[in-house]
Amino acid sequence: MNNAEHLKNIYINLYIKRANISYLSPLKGQYNNPIKHNLFNLINILINTGSVLIVVLESGNYA
Repeated sequence: MNNAEHLKNIYINLYIKRANISYLSPLKGQYNNPIKHNLFNLINILINTGSVLIVVLESGNYA
């Protein structure tokens, strides 16, 4: 498995976990705890950054 495939698998797993959190969060009171809300936003930023990195790696345009 090359690096792009490995990162793609990580991204898919994180995306599934994020979808599960997003689905359940309204029931849990997502915005009641500002620390949890900030952590949730940080995780989303990291996942989105990872998806951009995967696109760059898979396109073969290495810097």
